[in-house]
Amino acid sequence: MNLRILPLVTGGALLIGALALQACSGSSPGYAYGPGGGYAPGAAYAPAYAPSYGYAPGYAAGPNYSNAPGYAYAGDGDYDEQHVWRDRSWWVNNRRDWVMLHHQAWLNHERAEDQAAYRNHVQEDRAAYLTHQQQDREAARIHQQEDRSAYREHLQADRGAARVHQQANERAADTAQARAQRQAHKRAEAQNLNKQ
Repeated sequence: MNLRILPLVTGGALLIGALALQACSGSSPGYAYGPGGGYAPGAAYAPAYAPSYGYAPGYAAGPNYSNAPGYAYAGDGDYDEQHVWRDRSWWVNNRRDWVMLHHQAWLNHERAEDQAAYRNHVQEDRAAYLTHQQQDREAARIHQQEDRSAYREHLQADRGAARVHQQANERAADTAQARAQRQAHKRAEAQNLNKQ
């Protein structure tokens, strides 16, 4: 009698295990690779390593999956409750609590994007600062050259004016000296005439 029950018990255990496995795959909440969160009949199987290699399978077969993006980056999005594909930014902006539970890496990815944007901004600011500094140096150099040139021109004009003034003074001095000498000579002649 034990020999007749053993195949029945083994077959029953196998049947219960198969039903339990089907129930698990059909009611797994949050598993984003098929209808109801589990295996999608007629669709490609999503191996356990798929998210780590950066792709999730799209489901061309079956209803509600016509807008699936095919093989997309796993961090790129997920299906919502109505089996509509939403990208990562939609989930982060609209369902942040769900992202915290199911895709924490998306927030890390967002922080990494923010950090990369900040680094790019700092590099652009540095480049703009260096460009501005170089332009300022060039403008200062040109201004200094113009100042030197203007100073030289002014100095030459001053020297020319000083020369002209000195020559005029010398002429005036020569004229006054010559006049004084003539007057002295006339006085001496007048005195000589008076003595005689």
